[in-house]
Amino acid sequence: MRIFFIGGSVFFEKQERTLGAIISTPLRFSEYLAAKLVVLSALSLFVALIVVSVAHGIAYRPLPLIVGVLLGTLVMLLVGFITSMPFTSVSDWFISSTVWLVVMSGPPVLHFSDVWPQPALYVIPTLGPLMLMGEAFDQVALAPWQVTYAVIYPVVCAGALWWVAKAAFDRFVVARSGA
Repeated sequence: MRIFFIGGSVFFEKQERTLGAIISTPLRFSEYLAAKLVVLSALSLFVALIVVSVAHGIAYRPLPLIVGVLLGTLVMLLVGFITSMPFTSVSDWFISSTVWLVVMSGPPVLHFSDVWPQPALYVIPTLGPLMLMGEAFDQVALAPWQVTYAVIYPVVCAGALWWVAKAAFDRFVVARSGA
């Protein structure tokens, strides 16, 4: 659902012409996107901790859960931001965004549940955060290399996605505004 949070906010800003106003202010793109990511990540973490605590009490390990939720959220928010840029309406974007949701969520779940344990699926950056969440509930015991992968790879991917987000913003917002 994180992919839809940021997409919804981007389309609201497009409709209200907030994005055009933002590019004419001293606010830098990095500040704009960081503010979105921090707020929506905090919201995602808050909801996750409430749901998990209600469902499981305190029978989980908080550190891998928090890191997994934050890294998975960060990657999905960036994917949502990037995929929303070319579209002018939320209804046009919604169909294509579900493809990305399936790609980013489906194979990692199939891998984690041993339905489709393919090493090639380690290329999908949401697998690591899912593994950390499994570790939080003692569903899996991760080897040290897996913990390293689960933390480092999503961070590297988020850096690459940040760069793509900047390029998409420049192409679909800044260039179209005539600035």
